[in-house]
Amino acid sequence: MKTDGNCFWRAVSYQLFQTERHHATIRGSVVSHMNENKSQYEKYIDENFESHMEKMKNTKGGSEIWATEAEIKATAQYLGINILVNQTTGDSEHWQNFECSQTADVDIHIYHRHQHFEPMIQTQKSSKCRSQDKQRKSNLEKMSQMDRAKQTKSNRPAEDTNNISHPKNNVRPKYTDNAQ
Repeated sequence: MKTDGNCFWRAVSYQLFQTERHHATIRGSVVSHMNENKSQYEKYIDENFESHMEKMKNTKGGSEIWATEAEIKATAQYLGINILVNQTTGDSEHWQNFECSQTADVDIHIYHRHQHFEPMIQTQKSSKCRSQDKQRKSNLEKMSQMDRAKQTKSNRPAEDTNNISHPKNNVRPKYTDNAQ
């Protein structure tokens, strides 16, 4: 994962689509969701909510745009998935679970080391795991449509986002020790 302040979004994109390419779309959609649901997320933000959200729109890079607990919670809610983060602090390691409030049948696993997120990569694809959650499918389709519109403008072929594999089955770490 590139260390440009978008590593969390890149890790989520990679887990869902096997490419980092959708990170900006996911980020923008989650930021909009947070703005629309301010009362649900402002308690997790230490600074002025509007100021924080303005920074979160930035995909150009910088430490002020790193995903916080608020963005991770919002991503789980918005996409209808569970996000499990493996965190190392000093010599201790623990998992932090950000659950969707609905029933989610997709879990994604992400490492968080030295202020940098990396996806845990699956070793084989599972074709049987597709979300039954209508909100998640709707949100992913909206993001896919936005990406297709961008690709049409640049004459690049659209990526197939219907082949979303479930990362829960067989995972192995893909971790580089690049601090942000």
